[in-house]
Amino acid sequence: MIRKGSGVFLLLLPFCFSSACKKQKDAAPEEPRQIMSHFAMDQSDLNTKIWHLIADRAILSEEKNQAYLTNPHMLFYKNNRPDTKVKSKTGVVQTETHDVVLSSDVVAVSLSDNNQLYTSQLFYSAAKHQFLTQKKVKVVRPSGTTYGQGLKASEDLSQIKIFHQQSFVKSSPGKQ
Repeated sequence: MIRKGSGVFLLLLPFCFSSACKKQKDAAPEEPRQIMSHFAMDQSDLNTKIWHLIADRAILSEEKNQAYLTNPHMLFYKNNRPDTKVKSKTGVVQTETHDVVLSSDVVAVSLSDNNQLYTSQLFYSAAKHQFLTQKKVKVVRPSGTTYGQGLKASEDLSQIKIFHQQSFVKSSPGKQ
């Protein structure tokens, strides 16, 4: 016993299978890339070290001139001596400009004055030698802690401008 309307279904059935069996257009070819373990990169100017970057892993995209980083650590130099260290869970470095974006639990520490910066994303401009972010920040200094939204700082963290800030000053023992 055949129900009414089942003829339409039987007529459309071959078309459903034929469209499922058609070859799909070839997907765009995958861009050339390299995957590297223990990636390292340096930036210097006239034999003066600016920074050294290491990462557990890097995926190099030749078309975009970028390296996608896993667990990057950067060391910035002042007068050829280590001055600031920065780490995060992920990052991207522009291989032509040396600009870097660090993301996920970013921590920057000045080795000379122990200023500490915490944020979720930090952009380093190689041309300006500055750190920038629009994300929430926490800056810990020996004199107190400052919270804000957005930041511009020198690479040695000696000059830090925090936007939309809220500060907490440590009181000295015995002083109220």
